[in-house]
Amino acid sequence: MQPYTPTVLTGSGVTGANGATGGGHWRHYSNDCYAVWKNPDFGVDPKATYVARVRLGNQSGWGPDSPASKSLTLASLLPTAPAAPLLEAVDKTSLRVHFSLPPVRPGASAHGNVTVHVKAGDGAWQAVDATSSTPFSADGSGTAHRADSRVALVKGLVEGLTYRAMVNVKNACGWGAFSPVSEPLTLGAAALRPTAPAAPLLEAVDKTSLRVHFSPPPVRPGAPAHESVTVHVKAGDGAWQAVDATGWQRV
Repeated sequence: MQPYTPTVLTGSGVTGANGATGGGHWRHYSNDCYAVWKNPDFGVDPKATYVARVRLGNQSGWGPDSPASKSLTLASLLPTAPAAPLLEAVDKTSLRVHFSLPPVRPGASAHGNVTVHVKAGDGAWQAVDATSSTPFSADGSGTAHRADSRVALVKGLVEGLTYRAMVNVKNACGWGAFSPVSEPLTLGAAALRPTAPAAPLLEAVDKTSLRVHFSPPPVRPGAPAHESVTVHVKAGDGAWQAVDATGWQRV
């Protein structure tokens, strides 16, 4: 029996009974009941709307075509843009990019990969290689992050520079839109300093003494442990004065 050349695709780049302009090719998988259409010269247009139909054959010949499928626009199945990532300083030359993946669109394939891009100041965006955790230029080659990743380490950065990041997600239909850009993070000692504590509470001890109750903030991820606390008091509109921890006197 002669192979059947299906007349099953319509849409941009697809013509007539012999596949697509430029040479489309069908591969049939009769046991698994699906076929793959490829156009090596033009590709499948992700913005076009496609429909399909099929027919079965045996030793007596080919049967009639099926009804046409529901339409499919590949671009509508690309991943949506993730939310803006969050940056965390690890040390003076490294940071972590924390991100969340968007939900999978109904009918779309599962997320496959994630690319993380960073840039310093007004410089060019660079992708982050998942293997080495270092940035590389857009025209280079590297390894994307797995879809089950939620954080990307970025090493080999420069102390004192301000960094931003964005991410995007890939599925079987291609790469989705980039996330919004993260808030900036300047690497250096300041990025690892403790955050501000909550406001303290005052307790009267007697007519000339009081206690200052306070809680230290959590240690930043990657930052050294808290070492000391200074307590300052002032009376009315007077000047702030530090409290000596030894004798609990103002100094």
